[in-house]
Amino acid sequence: MLSWQPIVAAIFGASVFIAVFAALVNRMPGTLVHLPEFLLFRLLRAYFSLETLLTVNVVPRRRSFALASSPVNPLRNARNQDAPVRGLYAGGSLQGQ
Repeated sequence: MLSWQPIVAAIFGASVFIAVFAALVNRMPGTLVHLPEFLLFRLLRAYFSLETLLTVNVVPRRRSFALASSPVNPLRNARNQDAPVRGLYAGGSLQGQ
């Protein structure tokens, strides 16, 4: 059974408590009249954020993470595995010459 408390906490969160606390600390209790509009704004923002998050198209990559982290040098192709790779060493000299 799904309870409603986690949903309310996720939508409104601590920002409602902080808004009430800030209004009372600043001695402006009249601003608490606008709390329902603030709650409606938070609800609408949570709805749009969730809708955006759930409609993002995530395309899986062709290469798996296992292949990406393999020790094979990506500069060498499959036909020429034994050929030296040309490039600069840390010392500035060219490799493979």
